Amino acid sequence: MLSRAAALGVFVTLLLSVASLAGGHRLEIAAGLRLELSDEGRVAQILIGGSALPLRGTGGLAIADFKHQPAAVNLVPNAGFEDGATGWRLAQGQSLDSSVAHFGQTSARLEVAGPETASSNLEVVVPAKPNTRYRVGMWLRRQGVGVCGAYASERDENGRLSGKQSQVGAVIPKQDGVWLPLAWEIVTEPATRRLSLRADIYRSTGTLWLDDYFIEEVSEGVYEPVAGKTQPVADGVALQTALPERGLEVDAVVRRGKDCLRIDGEVRDTTGEDRALGVRFALPLDLAGWTWHRDAEERESIQAGPVYRHTYKCRTGIGVCSVYPWSAVTGPDAGLSLALPLAQGPRVFLLQHDQNRQETSLTFFLGLAKDAGRHPGRAPFSFVLYAHDPAWGMRSAMETYYRLFPESFVKRPTFEGYLNYANMERFDPANHALVVNSRDALDDASDFGEGYKFLWHLHGCYDFRQVAYDDPNPKRPDDEIVFGLLREMATAEASRRRDYTPTAETLKKIVFGPRGEISYIGDTRYWRAHEGYNHTDQPGWGLNFRVNEDPDVSPFLAKVARRKAEEYARTEGRRDWDATFTADAIEGYFANMGGPDYRREHFRTTRVPLAFGYENLQPCLPNTIWDFHHAAWWPITEQYKIATYGNANGYEQFFTMPFVDVPMTEGNWDPKHQGRLDRFMRAVNYRKIWRYWHAWNKSGGYGDRDPANVQAHFRGGLACAIYPAVACVQSATGDLEPHRAWYRQYVPAIEELSTAGWEPVPYAKASEGVVVERFGDFARGELHFTFRNYADRPVDAVLGVDWKSLGVGEADELVAIDIVPRTPQCVPVVRRDDVHVVLEADGARALWIGTRVQAAHHGFRLAAATLEKIRRLFASELDSASTAALDTAGQVAQVGVSAKGRAALDQAESLQQAADRLAKDLKTRSPVDLQKLLFRLRAEVSLAPVALLELELQAPRIVGDARKGQAAAVAARFVSGTTKTADIEFRVASPWPEIAERSRVRPAATPRGGQSTILEAGLWVPADPPRRLMPCLLEARGTADGLPFTIATPVDVQVGPPLDIKLMPERVVRGQASQLKFSITNRLAEEGQLAVAFVLPAKATLEPATWEVSIAGQTTIERELTLTLDQNVPIGDLRITYRISSHDPRFNTQGPIFLSVDAAKE
Repeated sequence: MLSRAAALGVFVTLLLSVASLAGGHRLEIAAGLRLELSDEGRVAQILIGGSALPLRGTGGLAIADFKHQPAAVNLVPNAGFEDGATGWRLAQGQSLDSSVAHFGQTSARLEVAGPETASSNLEVVVPAKPNTRYRVGMWLRRQGVGVCGAYASERDENGRLSGKQSQVGAVIPKQDGVWLPLAWEIVTEPATRRLSLRADIYRSTGTLWLDDYFIEEVSEGVYEPVAGKTQPVADGVALQTALPERGLEVDAVVRRGKDCLRIDGEVRDTTGEDRALGVRFALPLDLAGWTWHRDAEERESIQAGPVYRHTYKCRTGIGVCSVYPWSAVTGPDAGLSLALPLAQGPRVFLLQHDQNRQETSLTFFLGLAKDAGRHPGRAPFSFVLYAHDPAWGMRSAMETYYRLFPESFVKRPTFEGYLNYANMERFDPANHALVVNSRDALDDASDFGEGYKFLWHLHGCYDFRQVAYDDPNPKRPDDEIVFGLLREMATAEASRRRDYTPTAETLKKIVFGPRGEISYIGDTRYWRAHEGYNHTDQPGWGLNFRVNEDPDVSPFLAKVARRKAEEYARTEGRRDWDATFTADAIEGYFANMGGPDYRREHFRTTRVPLAFGYENLQPCLPNTIWDFHHAAWWPITEQYKIATYGNANGYEQFFTMPFVDVPMTEGNWDPKHQGRLDRFMRAVNYRKIWRYWHAWNKSGGYGDRDPANVQAHFRGGLACAIYPAVACVQSATGDLEPHRAWYRQYVPAIEELSTAGWEPVPYAKASEGVVVERFGDFARGELHFTFRNYADRPVDAVLGVDWKSLGVGEADELVAIDIVPRTPQCVPVVRRDDVHVVLEADGARALWIGTRVQAAHHGFRLAAATLEKIRRLFASELDSASTAALDTAGQVAQVGVSAKGRAALDQAESLQQAADRLAKDLKTRSPVDLQKLLFRLRAEVSLAPVALLELELQAPRIVGDARKGQAAAVAARFVSGTTKTADIEFRVASPWPEIAERSRVRPAATPRGGQSTILEAGLWVPADPPRRLMPCLLEARGTADGLPFTIATPVDVQVGPPLDIKLMPERVVRGQASQLKFSITNRLAEEGQLAVAFVLPAKATLEPATWEVSIAGQTTIERELTLTLDQNVPIGDLRITYRISSHDPRFNTQGPIFLSVDAAKE
């Protein structure tokens, strides 16, 4: 069998080398790109803007037949110890063993007999090249070894470590007595000159046998040129060629488009055999000194040595696949891109520039099989070539790509909904609660944004079955047993209707590996009773099968989707796009990275061509959900106007994202590169809605319990308009209230940015490593910039803006609005080269920028959007009077969007009055949520007088740690500048009249020259407040230059906790009693009489469960408790709720405490 490293390519090239024109063909597009071809299909010239690019050698289309290639060279001498110890240094405890070998007669044996532990390693060092891909490994057999490893390290010419990591190794299965194949890859660094490969026993005892070491350079192709014939066709040139010695035929057509040259081709097999092919298009360009763009921000200067590419590891093709479907290289005066249309379906591909070979290329990795029903023995491919603006590099390339392929980035939802994945964040219109995880009801749902009505949830590309299994040393059942179990389940289910995939359908869909074995996803494992996915009293295996969702393999889910859609279509009062289908692993559950589909029955129905396995060269499917999206979910949801929403992880998701309206991501799969994933998320979906499902920790995992992680994910989301996590933060903390103030500021800001629409070219750059993004444009009055500082220190960045390209005239006087914290304030923008933006460590800001007239119009647009939000959220309670009031307010807002001067100010006052009427006319069971939205509207429309009259009512958005039963002091100021004001009145508005009555705001000092008035403000906090975060408005009313005005500034009062609570220790064991210590710290100065009670989950008891206690002011008391857990209490988090009440309501408090439950050690 050929080595896989050897199977990387004899490329067969269609000669398109540099030649003088003799007749020939000229293909030119309006964007300034020109490609000249001879009659024989040779490239004569490539020009951008009239300048020829530096061509070198040959290029064009190429084919690699990966099953017919020279064997790789193993750089390890005497790799199998067949020449004795030659080339090896055997230390004490190391010997050659002729009784045990993987291949041949001999292996190396490492033994630490004990009883004392020790370490032993056997290493080989070979010369290596820099910037080179190597495959390394060995065969290893273990017996009784506690800790062992296999590693490779890079070293420079002096023997010093030179790799990004000191060592890279393989995971060694804990399986004795069998030979284990170990293999992994390394791409060497520029300084690397040697590679070392070793295996070891580490501080342990036992025996290792080692055999067949290998270090092989991974080759990616040797080219064999062939000729082709061209002929003109409409708008282009056709190329035809046959490769009879390879049993292949290739056709391609190059056509002119408005902004690109498009190449559509097909490769065909004539032998009837399975094929593993690479189809490459290469431009022979010498781009030394040019720039290769990894993404919108990361870039490298091209030089000889490294191959420039941005990839993720996969199990198809040559083991890597490009992240983005476009590339970008830029020189001083030109930019060039190769790109793939997403509509052709999933492809395994590679975009790169190799300066050593002086070529920029795109390669498709295609598997051909005669039983691929829709593409028998053939595979189509499509790509485009276009120019972009070198000043903006990949950002300009992205801008053009979105313009070329708008069908792949359609934003279907008509409002900014992001909540309610899998019905885990359900809005209850009866009381305006956000019901999280069907357990916790959070007041005032509008604080968290909007979502969709849930219709149905799908597990994308995996089907789960829990199987009871009592083996004390659990090993996953073999395939024969599993299939037997599944057939039994299918028989038992035959008479029952299921919305979850029936087992009979799962049997059809199961994905096979390359040897015909069942393929599982990564969380298939043995679960103890009530652990993880096992919700039964019996331990057993949770079998999570990879499945292919192609509706022609199993139509079950497509039928369920259509039935659910038809049922909803008959629902009274439904609106387009107000409901959702959701799916986990909506992108295909890492099929290309973790488990391509080799099941040949599945080849017959897929709509896309096959790929081939990296290690085995067999044809396979690299994605197992695209067919379902294309044939079922997208057309069904388009017909019935239902949003698609799902969990999308990994860099391989680009081809499925055109079918997803609201994708979300669980974790950061690239935590070592700050901001890279956020940029990818925005790029992959252009202007669509995105969200985080979790708040990440520094390692990219779930960090929802740490407030610092939650706050950081708000900042990251602001920079790229990505909505925040909700359900997972509530699940992890049991209490979202400490974060509510952040949601109230950041969610409306993200709504504003997302509505304005992301633009990849910002026409602005900042110093200090600050990343600038643009949303909206100046012409519409919706120009926004976001700024992200990834540094762990504050920065004062200098901002350079290309105002002309943004459409800003020299005479335009600009102001900026900081859209967080959502207060109506305008700051003049001085247009010069050193505009400064100050950001906190790991901080982000978002600014709206425009003229004062635009600022007023912007306020009306925001207010109009808030009115539509009220219409949606209160739809079930609207009657004729409230509908009329809402319509009137909406009409006023729409008029205000284009009004100027006094007319705009009049409309602003009219809208403030319309808000008053709406508050009275809309009879609702949720008056607080309505008032919150009306407060938001009042602040938004206040932008008109703030901008046009140059007035401000300044106050902090958050007043923290307010004490119950006291007035919270607010530092406020009214600024009028040179505007003449009169009859100024100040007041406090609150959803609760009694709070408004007891609050105050008044001038604290006589204004100095009428320019600035310091205000004395106190916002009352009742002893038993109605909310832990209480919204208020500070209002200023009067006349300015004879015109009436109202300015409303929001202030949220965060009520501080009266008591601090702790329960220790945090880890407990089920099936037994644990002794705990419960402590209460009184933060108040006064003594309190407390009644303590607990709410526990099932199968848990606490003694004592209730008691009364007296606590002095600012002291701590403790109480010993006994927690007893049943043996079947679920492993993991245990949530206990404490409730403390008192005759003095200031002490009333409740909250969650989490303990970690484990099983007793056996």
